[in-house]
Amino acid sequence: MASGPPEHRGDGQDPGGLDDRQRKQLVTLGLLVVVAILVLAFILENRKRVEVSFVVFTARTSLIWLIILSLVAGAVAGLLVERMVRRRFGRKER
Repeated sequence: MASGPPEHRGDGQDPGGLDDRQRKQLVTLGLLVVVAILVLAFILENRKRVEVSFVVFTARTSLIWLIILSLVAGAVAGLLVERMVRRRFGRKER
């Protein structure tokens, strides 16, 4: 008997007992954990309170809320512009 690395059996399972679906789930879970850690670090890093001056008033808020508000406002504006362009020019036939 030759000792060497275990061979792949061809049935979708590796020698450790994980099939392709389980392997993909583990990779996805690992990526989600990494993203969650990065989001948490981003939030903790941007807790500082800042003063925001609008035309008629000034407000103090955490920087993270200002970033989230800007993100949401930008996404909504992008969707509205896309709808206006589609309505103006219509969908082109392929």
